[in-house]
Amino acid sequence: MPKKSTKKKLSALQKFALYSLALLLLIVGGAFLYSFRGNPLIDESIKEKPIQEAVTYTLSSGWKESTNEPYLAGIGYVVLKSPDYKEPTTQSSKDGSGIIMSLRISPKYIFQTLKSLARDYKKSDFTEKEDISIDGIPGIKYIFNTDEEYFLICFLIKDKYVYQISANSYNHTNIDEKEINSVIDSIQFK
Repeated sequence: MPKKSTKKKLSALQKFALYSLALLLLIVGGAFLYSFRGNPLIDESIKEKPIQEAVTYTLSSGWKESTNEPYLAGIGYVVLKSPDYKEPTTQSSKDGSGIIMSLRISPKYIFQTLKSLARDYKKSDFTEKEDISIDGIPGIKYIFNTDEEYFLICFLIKDKYVYQISANSYNHTNIDEKEINSVIDSIQFK
């Protein structure tokens, strides 16, 4: 005759309570580890560095370079302004002129790829998307192009860093596009 099992079966409510407790322990444990170890998705040995330590580029005569803009965070940025650049009167107005560009470098997340960066942007936000190469490093370029405005953003990943290049032309002319592309084409990685 088979032995009768002496184990009690858990009721649905008891199973729910047990699973909830296990989940709570995982969440609290993860938060505890995160608070002491930092972001587990970033290799802590990779430090921010100034963009000038990572790339060189050539600017046309009259362009200005700035690393102390009030909206810049961290040390990995530089802002480039064309000689005719004029700040718009408000963030949403289109009355600015000239070109403003920024170059940024930041440590990449452990699993970050160009494909994952591409997922962050909707096709509807840009009129063009193309694969690019700057100094032999593959990247992605998104362009928003209208009669009034030309905006582009490029992403590249080299070693353990993400490079971001953005440019905005408020008075959008073909000359502006050539100037922007001239700066981008001059970028050399160190």
